Amino acid sequence: MTLTHGYNLRRLGRLIRQAIQRCELDLSNLVVLTEAATGAYCVTSVTAAAAGARVYALAKNSKYGSISDAEREIYALAEHLNVRSLVTVCDDLSHVPVKQVNIVTNSGHVRPIREKLIADLPSHAVISLMYEAWEFRDSDVDIRACNAKGIAVAGTNEQHPSVDVFSYLSIMSFKQILSVDIPIVHCQIALICDNSFVEYLHKGFTRAGANVITADGIREVSGDDANIDVIVIAKTPRKDCVFDHDDAVHAAHNFPDAVIIQFWGDIDRRACEELGLKVTPEDAPVSGHMGILPSAVGPDAIVRLQTGGLKVGELLARNRLLGLSVDRCLHDIEKCGYGTVLNG
Repeated sequence: MTLTHGYNLRRLGRLIRQAIQRCELDLSNLVVLTEAATGAYCVTSVTAAAAGARVYALAKNSKYGSISDAEREIYALAEHLNVRSLVTVCDDLSHVPVKQVNIVTNSGHVRPIREKLIADLPSHAVISLMYEAWEFRDSDVDIRACNAKGIAVAGTNEQHPSVDVFSYLSIMSFKQILSVDIPIVHCQIALICDNSFVEYLHKGFTRAGANVITADGIREVSGDDANIDVIVIAKTPRKDCVFDHDDAVHAAHNFPDAVIIQFWGDIDRRACEELGLKVTPEDAPVSGHMGILPSAVGPDAIVRLQTGGLKVGELLARNRLLGLSVDRCLHDIEKCGYGTVLNG
């Protein structure tokens, strides 16, 4: 049996059960508000239910699928895991008993989490960021409102052994490179990276047989270093482009035949086009978002990530219900290794 996006239902169910066991996820007697999504992201609500939670999944029509698509996929997967009665898909927050919610995920259809929703949550509720804290975007969650209400907010440690999402990074980049007919083996790659992705991407490229030069910026790579085939941009997003006009000029002058792979971080695409540089993906991702989603290489990484994020929510919520302070909860979530904490 397959879902709309072609995923095998039995395999997806097995991945969820394995992830719950690996993370020892137990959401019994907790209420979770998350998104009702399609494709690999349909697993979030069902994983929470399979771990024992009462789940309300917020659905919206999007380019990835309709509300009816989300309902069909989620309910099919929930039925397969015998948790259909624990999941409610709804298209409006008015159908959610917000005052009973323990855990909110910052998933796509729940974002942005603004002051109105935060004000309606109980003070012991928590928000789990389904990514690492250093990737946080102000547009996702109103942190000031959370602080004022005493809502604990923490990110997911994607490198935790039971989560291990970062091991999929190089595979994701491989798919981008292969899409422009470059085979990786024996090719020359300039990896432009200033964050924790660097170790995983570099290791993946070299193991695949590529020659890799790593730098924080393309202007650190000179024309004498190598005949670069691919420039992989994997830099932490900021307000301006991480690969700007001057970077494009340097690349066009020194590596005119190189393909620019936008893995993460915004690129001055107009400058690249004017200078004759090829950029992939062809369509620019939303500012600050990755050029390829983990789901592009299958549901496995998504199941791991969403389960890890729910584990962060579980640990925070249990401690808040015990009466522990937000500071203590954040200290404990970081100490146990599953969570990451926002700076400041």
